[in-house]
Amino acid sequence: MSDTGKVLATTFGGIFGHSMVQQRRQAKEQRRALDRQEKAQQEQLAQARTETRRAAMEERAANKKAPDIANLLSKAQADSQRGPAATMLSEQQNRILGNRTTLLG
Repeated sequence: MSDTGKVLATTFGGIFGHSMVQQRRQAKEQRRALDRQEKAQQEQLAQARTETRRAAMEERAANKKAPDIANLLSKAQADSQRGPAATMLSEQQNRILGNRTTLLG
């Protein structure tokens, strides 16, 4: 092989060798980027699942807080029979009046 041929072979060999090193580096970086993307996606899915569970728990808790109408009415009725809320028709007033139907008689 002539000197020119050796120089050309060395030059092309160096160029192709450098090109292959670059390709390997790029492939490695692409794999790393893909791994980072997959990890980020998994974290987002985990966060979405957590938020879905939290929303379901809050909804169940809100559904449990239905008002107890019977209890509220009985408390209101009991409160109306004592203290300043008592009326002439309530039991509190009936006890004060005794057997009389009015304050005068």
